[in-house]
Amino acid sequence: MDNNIYLVLLVVMVANLLTRLTPMLFFKNNNIPSWVGFIEKNFPPMIMIILIFYTLKDVSVVVAPYGIQELFAIAMTAIIHLIFNNFLLSIFAGTAIYMLLNNL
Repeated sequence: MDNNIYLVLLVVMVANLLTRLTPMLFFKNNNIPSWVGFIEKNFPPMIMIILIFYTLKDVSVVVAPYGIQELFAIAMTAIIHLIFNNFLLSIFAGTAIYMLLNNL
């Protein structure tokens, strides 16, 4: 292995450190702007919508299997979310179901 891996690890470490320190530096006095609250509230559904578009981007409804695997994974994700009302569980379970069906 060459030294590029160490450079990549360094960049990842610095990026991770910055993402953890930045909120503490900007919001010291606990006055969180309304746009941050908006992002905090709506980020999980946004991620789920992005994952749905990613799932459906290469689906052809005129060629077998007609997107049945993708639709099943989306339906299972919706059912899991309705049952447990947990975005994180829904995202991980839906991704796992999609990857499992996609690799069969």
